[in-house]
Amino acid sequence: MKLIYNGPHDAVEVELPDGSYVQTAAGEPAEFPEAVAQSLLQQSTWSAAKAEPTPRKAQKAEEDDA
Repeated sequence: MKLIYNGPHDAVEVELPDGSYVQTAAGEPAEFPEAVAQSLLQQSTWSAAKAEPTPRKAQKAEEDDA
């Protein structure tokens, strides 16, 4: 799930359950595992990123492949 950090820092680092880290700049979307994302969304400094629209050419190609 993609989230955006909207807090007071320029960037943050989030530790994942496997010990790795996700670094993200404020205002930039970053991908998180579902359970971590749900936990972060409990905080006021995180929000879900809006889904990016599929470009029309890519969408047309997907429809043609179906």
